[in-house]
Amino acid sequence: MYKELEKIFRTLLSEVYKNVMKPNGYKRDGQNFRQIMHEGSISKGMIVNFQRSMGCRDEELIFTINVAKLKVIDPDQVDPKFKEYDCELLNRKRPQHLCGKYIIDQWWYITPETDYGSLKAEIEEYLADYAIPWLR
Repeated sequence: MYKELEKIFRTLLSEVYKNVMKPNGYKRDGQNFRQIMHEGSISKGMIVNFQRSMGCRDEELIFTINVAKLKVIDPDQVDPKFKEYDCELLNRKRPQHLCGKYIIDQWWYITPETDYGSLKAEIEEYLADYAIPWLR
């Protein structure tokens, strides 16, 4: 069962990348989507990370979305493979910090009963309307 849920999760990441992240200049690396911008002597790295829960079971895959930004004075110091946890704590956010719709720590569930279309629409809306604007 978990392999089928994993396939749905990978499809979700691919479609989110194609529909939202790539058009906004992000590059995909597994469950991470990064963009590095150079503005004069300052470089800014932005990352969207899909984090799976360690509590996943055979009948459900659980994930959340972390977003973070990294500012570096020397453009050569930006590691192109930087991670969300490399960013300062104040520059890291989860959905409940960016969108009033989520009151507590937001985790999404993929189960055999999940309405994939609704899940994809919610994730794409959150990224386009809240996460990406905050990262800019």
